[in-house]
Amino acid sequence: APSVIPAVPDLKALPPFDSDLTLDDEFVSKFIKSKGALADADTFTFTCKDNKGQIILGYSNINTNRISIDVDCTCESDVDAVSFSATYLKEILVANKEATDATLKISSQGLSHISFSIDNYESNYYLVEIQS
Repeated sequence: APSVIPAVPDLKALPPFDSDLTLDDEFVSKFIKSKGALADADTFTFTCKDNKGQIILGYSNINTNRISIDVDCTCESDVDAVSFSATYLKEILVANKEATDATLKISSQGLSHISFSIDNYESNYYLVEIQS
């Protein structure tokens, strides 16, 4: 049977994650609502300038409908636009709504890592960059 999420190659070594975002309840509900409003937006894009991070749905070089969400983050340096699947992130957030602690780490080399803590349980997800 085909899988919903495509198979990924084995990770030999993780790249350094240079951005660390806290996903609070407000962010989670905003992201889920925004993805509902922009159903055609397949990707979310992270940018960071002067430690001010944004996650943008519908990011594009041309003028399109987009929703920008400010995020609480720590970035080692400015991050140019790096994009990942918005559909998968929404599914992951919905599946982990009870989490007390959620963080998203992003590597400018094209990998993101989402981790959730629920009671004594931790779940981890990786998303690979989508080239636009």
